[in-house]
Order: sequence, then structure tokens, then C-alpha cells
Amino acid sequence: MTLSRRDVVKLGLGAGAAPLLAGIAPLPHARSTTLSAVGERLQARPLPLDAVRLTGGPLKHAQDLDAAYLLQLEPDRMLAYYRERAGLAPRAEPYGGWDAGGRNLTGHIAGHYLSAVSFMWAATGDERFRERADYIVDELKVVQDRHGDGYLSALEGGRRAFGELSRGEIRAASFDLNGEWSPWYTLHKTYAGLRDAYRFAGNALALEVEVAFAAWAERVLAPLDGEQIQRMLDTEFGVHIDVLSTGRFPGDDKPKPIAFPDPAKVALRGERFALLPMPRYIELKLASGMVASHRAKDLVDVQELVKSARLSVDVADELHPWVREKFIELWHLAQTPDPF
Repeated sequence: MTLSRRDVVKLGLGAGAAPLLAGIAPLPHARSTTLSAVGERLQARPLPLDAVRLTGGPLKHAQDLDAAYLLQLEPDRMLAYYRERAGLAPRAEPYGGWDAGGRNLTGHIAGHYLSAVSFMWAATGDERFRERADYIVDELKVVQDRHGDGYLSALEGGRRAFGELSRGEIRAASFDLNGEWSPWYTLHKTYAGLRDAYRFAGNALALEVEVAFAAWAERVLAPLDGEQIQRMLDTEFGVHIDVLSTGRFPGDDKPKPIAFPDPAKVALRGERFALLPMPRYIELKLASGMVASHRAKDLVDVQELVKSARLSVDVADELHPWVREKFIELWHLAQTPDPF
């Protein structure tokens, strides 16, 4: 019998999936098939979370541990600073750490948690998680209504920072925007939580709150031009660009056989980009890590590249002799199985 490529894929999926699916039972309303042929391709379609239930095995054990942890957390503690920023009395003592007051990611845990309980409701059908999602959404609605303009944040300096941003005042620093630690990142967790409460817990109010919150953000950004938006994004992502001069030396900046090359001579150029050839990149990494103790990670980067790209030891032949032996050493280390 001759098997087509599609037949082999089908058999492989069936044989390989059987042990993993032993403890999973689909709900009655789940789709009867999760794979469909599209032309000559086999297309996988993800099942909705509420169409599958774990009934045993290590995945169910992990889910139970996760569920127990989620139920130990206190929504009112996550919402404390949201209420305080809106002039409302907190219902409980706020959490500390990165969710504490001051210059922190205050409020992001509530967003993460809203996503988590919404997912857990869909995955288990346990009403306690939907009740928690509904409670958080209701509380966020109260906070938003108190602000009166769609704003919804627990950041201590959020109003000030975003007000300055809207006026074109953009102070750039690593993961810092106008004195706040990654404020858009923090707000995004709230946006994502509301989205997930709507999509996975069926909470229509969550969508209403999110739309109003998005309208507030649109008004903040409306006065900014493209260059200002890009400056804002650069600070949010914490991107720093190092300018490297042709002819300078990697690592300790002392003369050595390997120097930063002239891009005009070595770059592989596409229509909208230029790339450094991999052998030149590896040479620079090795030369840097070999001479500068504070750049030891450059050697680790090469070892990880060998693993992830499955590089052959023959790459050494394309490298400068000054770093060739070090590459071969790291290549052999990369072949050692990870005991963990």
C-alpha cells in the first residue's frame, strides 16, 4: 500500500496523540472533527476552551493546582489602587511587589488575573471563576464611571504621564515613559483582561468598559504625529540602539584580528533591510566574549545559536583562525544533552 503525505500525517497525529489524549474528553457540543482537508493540505482547527475537559493525568493535576492558586488570590486587593486613584476607598489592603504603589506596574496583576479566571471558567465550567470575572468587571466599571472619561488605571502617576504625552511631552528612558514604568504595558494587561472576560466568560459589560477605555486612549494619542508616536513606542519597548563604528574592536575595544566590519562591504542587502552574514556575527560574538569578562554572555549566545540553528561544526572553516578553536569548543559543549 502506498501512503500519501496526508495519510502519513493523519497516522502520525493519531498515533502520537493517543497517549496525550487519554485523560481528555470532549463536551457533547464539541465539533466532531478538528482536522480538515483544504486542497492537498491538512488544516488543524483549535477547539474552543469550553469544548474540552481534562479528566485525569498530569495536565489535570496542573490545572487543579492552578485553579486552587487562583482561588487563594483576593480580587479586592488587586483592585485597591484602581479604587484609590478614582477617589474611592479600597476594600482591602493592596498587594505589594511590582503591583505596589509608587513607580511600579501597579494594576497589571488585576488584568492578568481577569484573563486567568476567564480562561479557567471556559476550561472547567467552575462557576466560581465566572463569578470572579464578573466581580472584577463590575468593579472596574465603577472605577471608570468615577473617572468620567473612560480612563481606567491604577498607576500613581498615570494621569500626569498620559496628560504630558498628549501634549507632546515625551521623556525617554529605558522602559520609562514620562516617569512611569512601562505604562502602556501595564494598561495593556487591563485591556487584555477585559477582552478575555468578554470572549471567554461571556461578560458583555467587559466589552463596554474596554471600548470606553480604548476611546480614552485614542483621545490621548490623537494630537501626536507619527514621529512622536514612534518616540513613545521606543521608550515603551525599552529599545536602545548602539552605534558601532567600522574598525572598532569588540569586547574590550583593544586591537585584535577581528574588528567591526564595514557594512558596505559585508552586508547582505534586501529591498528594505541589511543583514550581517552569520559567520561575521559569530566572529564578533566570540572575539568579544573571549577578551571581556563582562561580555561572557556573548559566548553563551554562540552556544545557544549552535543549538537552535543546529549549526554544523564545519562553520568553523568560515571563521577567522583567531576564534576558530573557541567556536569548536562551544560547538562540542552544545552537543551535551541538557539534564533538565
